[in-house]
Amino acid sequence: MSWVTVVDPLSGATYYYNEQTFESQWEPPETETGLEFYNEQTGLTTRVKQREPHAADEESIADLSAQAIDRVLGMLAVGTAPPPAVLQLKTAVAYEDEAAMRTNIYLLVVEQALHYDTLEADGRTVLVPTALDYSNPEDPRVKKKMRYAYSYGIEMFKRGLMEAEQLKQIVLERLAGGVGMDGPTFDQYLEMPAV
Repeated sequence: MSWVTVVDPLSGATYYYNEQTFESQWEPPETETGLEFYNEQTGLTTRVKQREPHAADEESIADLSAQAIDRVLGMLAVGTAPPPAVLQLKTAVAYEDEAAMRTNIYLLVVEQALHYDTLEADGRTVLVPTALDYSNPEDPRVKKKMRYAYSYGIEMFKRGLMEAEQLKQIVLERLAGGVGMDGPTFDQYLEMPAV
């Protein structure tokens, strides 16, 4: 099964990610047998009949930003510092700067994906600083985190939530640069098409 469900760390909504093609989408994928998905956490394949509305369909970017901030802060383990993008996103919300909100939502996803791991503690999922060594890009966990952050940005671009140049800049600086690669090398490394 190539499609898995993933919980968006900012909105808490479920989206679908194809581990073979690296596509992501909010709608359940169609297969030869109908609508179905594989839940990575339970290991079960479930048939889906209808798409549930996604929060972004009805809410403003300011509301989504506030929810993202609250969600990330609420997930931090005791004593864990928040990602720097939280403050940047709060500032963008305060100034009602929608373009900056969109950019900082993605930066928050990137920082959360790359610099934190999730653990189960006391019946809830918490964020803790990662011990992952990004100087070793061959570590499959590094590649998985990079793929996730990159595909999330592509999905934001597809949905019109991020401009191509802004996405490219963040990908080159934060993702590709984080593992010492240029854009084309990074795309080959992730086995993903260029944006």
